[in-house]
Amino acid sequence: MACINRFPALVAILILAAGAAAFSAARAGAATYYVDYDDGSDANAGTSPAAPFKRCPGDNAATGIADTTVLAPGDTVIFKGGVYYRSLADAAYLRTVKVAWSGAPGAPITYDGNTAGTFGTGRAIIDGSVRLTGWTACASPADAGGSPHWASIYTTVIPGPVDLTAVQIYENDRLLTMAQDPDINDAFFPDDLDTFRRVEHNIGATTLTDASYFTHDDPNHYVGAYLRMWVTPNVVTRRQITAYDPATSTVTWSGSVTPYDYGYGLYAMANHIDALDGPGEFVVAAAAEPDGGRRIWLWPADGDPNAGEVTFSVRETGIDLVGRDHLVVQGFIVQKHAAGTAQHRDGNAIRTFSGGTDITIRDNVLRWNFSAEKASTLRMYGTGSDDCIDILIEDNEIYENPHNSGMNIDGLRVVVRNNTLRANGGTAIDFYGCRDSQMIGNTVAGHTGVHANGLTLYLSCSNCLVAYNHVTGGMVALTVKESTNITAAYNVLHSVDGNYAVADWGKCDGLYYYNNIMLTDSDDGSALSVGSTTTNVVAKNNIMDGSPVAYRGGVSENNIFTSLMWMQDAGDLGPGEFQATREALFVDPANLDFRLRDSSPAIDAGVAIPGLTRDFAGTPVPQGAAPDAGAFEYVDELAGDCDGDGDVDLDDFVVLKHNFGRTDVTAGPAQGDCDSDGDVDLDDFVILKSNFGTAG
Repeated sequence: MACINRFPALVAILILAAGAAAFSAARAGAATYYVDYDDGSDANAGTSPAAPFKRCPGDNAATGIADTTVLAPGDTVIFKGGVYYRSLADAAYLRTVKVAWSGAPGAPITYDGNTAGTFGTGRAIIDGSVRLTGWTACASPADAGGSPHWASIYTTVIPGPVDLTAVQIYENDRLLTMAQDPDINDAFFPDDLDTFRRVEHNIGATTLTDASYFTHDDPNHYVGAYLRMWVTPNVVTRRQITAYDPATSTVTWSGSVTPYDYGYGLYAMANHIDALDGPGEFVVAAAAEPDGGRRIWLWPADGDPNAGEVTFSVRETGIDLVGRDHLVVQGFIVQKHAAGTAQHRDGNAIRTFSGGTDITIRDNVLRWNFSAEKASTLRMYGTGSDDCIDILIEDNEIYENPHNSGMNIDGLRVVVRNNTLRANGGTAIDFYGCRDSQMIGNTVAGHTGVHANGLTLYLSCSNCLVAYNHVTGGMVALTVKESTNITAAYNVLHSVDGNYAVADWGKCDGLYYYNNIMLTDSDDGSALSVGSTTTNVVAKNNIMDGSPVAYRGGVSENNIFTSLMWMQDAGDLGPGEFQATREALFVDPANLDFRLRDSSPAIDAGVAIPGLTRDFAGTPVPQGAAPDAGAFEYVDELAGDCDGDGDVDLDDFVVLKHNFGRTDVTAGPAQGDCDSDGDVDLDDFVILKSNFGTAG
């Protein structure tokens, strides 16, 4: 319990430290520079919207005044909204924006994608792709690599060199699919095991045999194609076929794998002309052209590709912070960067591998960035003695990054808050070795790729707070391993496909679970696991499917179980614990509305936890005689009482005004949604106005 008493001070210290850059005013004498890649010139002064640079100072391709300009602490660089920034100096320059200087304490250097909306329209776009042109319609099967669908296929050559493991093609900003057999359901999840072919016992270290599929007589027919193979519970690997034996229906690859013996294997074949059988798919030739390029065959989704825009990713990283300090990066769209198996840690929208202090990453959209190795869309790491210190990552949208994690952070005093992550190919938020850090108020949905969890704290994380997060529609919602003093409070954690909602993989010391909702889609009693090597586990006031906390020697009190694990006895639960159905507890559990219904047995069923004074929706705790179990306090609502203090006054109007116009609020009055329809509009104002001055 002692760790909880430190929370108020810990939260204040972390937010103030990590947010220092966020609230620093530009110091006297600081300069503001403007960048317009479409219509600017590096010969301009760059200090006004009327005379912007073409390239950002520090860009390897910059010339003239842009090249000689040195950014100083407090300076701001504003990129024009709506403009694509695609600077590329030479083939070795694989980062779109490379930060060249550090700011100073209280005077960060700010890179801004038009957050004020006064320079251009919308956000500036940091884009890692170039346009692919010269498409011709195939006139015969020979033109289309032998495909019987030749009349629907177009072809051109991708300029070389081309890494087949990193090819990402977009048609009018729609991600296309490298043709795969069986067909995939979603271009952003090529490793969806539900679509893979099953083969009994026949995946080896370097060979795969399947007489029902590999039936062609030509020994060269499958050579050059790729196999995606499920080799462990957490890994789908990719290998290029180097030989085929028609007599045994066996394909061979270089670079051995070590598959588990499940009694069966799962695989799919990719990048073969036989798999090119529908719109939105492409195949890239295994053999290079004389100039190093690769021929591509495309079945376009939108007709003649010359009439639209087809792009392919050529750069590995969008914004590289290069270990600089005292920086703010805000307001950008960063998209279409890609890295193959040879670039293990690349494919990032924003990154540093060299540490950095006092860095804020705020209000960016990071999308469509690919990593063959599931690196991370946003990656903040140090090397050697370098470390990431006082890092604030807030209000970003990170979504649809194929085969890529959301963010991966290693550092001291890291705050990740109020971000939205959706449909990324790997884990949404990874903390590796983070100390004195927080994950708070994040929304995570739809992370269903192989080894794609919601929130993760691994490998020497310590003194971390995980609170007010909403994780649904993915694999394991929260995982921990080899970490100490981790507190998870007031989270909604829901997993699919029979996975744990919370999984402790062992060697932890001090795991504290308070007022969470921890449920799976199967209601099978397996919400919370506890590793056999973990010590000092406390669970209080949670609503969950089941847990072995008491079985492992931990403290389990005032939890409500919707079902039980095998080691739990309904007649021998801990103090204040009992079973109840989801229907009795929640407003609409079938649609994942876990607010308490007015007759819920969770009302007043909890105990006070020092330091925790507000629920998931921001409602003060307690509302009744005692705190409620679960993540939501039940409010006997006075219409318009947004702050839950029992009257309708100016404080409630401020809440409504702050959220007015939003369509993504949690249904209920806590954010001004007085009619609980999920948005804040004039209807809510009318309700508040009609009850203004009323006390419950």
